[in-house]
Amino acid sequence: MRITQVRYLDQYGREQSADFAGWDFEAMDFIRRISEFSEILGQGYIERPWEQMDDAPDIFTAVDLRSADGIKRMIQEFAGDITDARQIRDLVGERLGSEGSEWRIVNSCVLRRTHRVH
Repeated sequence: MRITQVRYLDQYGREQSADFAGWDFEAMDFIRRISEFSEILGQGYIERPWEQMDDAPDIFTAVDLRSADGIKRMIQEFAGDITDARQIRDLVGERLGSEGSEWRIVNSCVLRRTHRVH
């Protein structure tokens, strides 16, 4: 699933985030609407094989990427504990396909999903 995440300060100065399905379009409209009363902290693209974080495995690998021009940021998430740089590069390349040349890997880390009690 591809999502765009927008991080911003609300009218009370609290940091907030909003997620939008897909990359760009709805998020850009949201940014235009809220920019009158809030400060935009950033926008990032996330791609993960699960629809919601509640569906994520307990351990997953997040790969931080930057666009070739250095303006955009993307996070690619993969199930499991992946630390081999070649495997990470191959997985990102498979997922991005021809768009892969437009991005460079900055860092990766293995994360443990936090469980919430409902």
